[in-house]
This record gives sequence, C-alpha cells and structure tokens, in this order.
Amino acid sequence: MIYREASKELFIHRSTLEYRIERVEEILNVDLNHADMRFELMMAYKLYNLFDFDQSELAKR
Repeated sequence: MIYREASKELFIHRSTLEYRIERVEEILNVDLNHADMRFELMMAYKLYNLFDFDQSELAKR
C-alpha cells in the first residue's frame, strides 16, 4: 500500500521504487524495515544538513 502511494507521488512505477529501496539497503547494508534504523538515517541526514558539512572544508585541514 505504501509503495503504491509513494510511487504515484514520485511518478515512477511501484516496482521501480521497490528496486531502488532494495539497492539503498544493499549499498548502506541496512534494513529499512526497522524503525530504529530509519530514525538513525534520518538523524544523520538532519545533522549533515544542520552542520552544512562540506568536503572542501575537510580538505583544508
């Protein structure tokens, strides 16, 4: 049900969305079915944006 609604919002086929989510899970080596993991990823993303992390600043050090 959720895949169908999300795929309509993204204007992509449901199976495409499922495949992309599976690829993200493979690449990150996570299981997005676990709420704790989704929370951790969301927090990491928020912190990344909050601190405006920039690779070029890392190279200066």
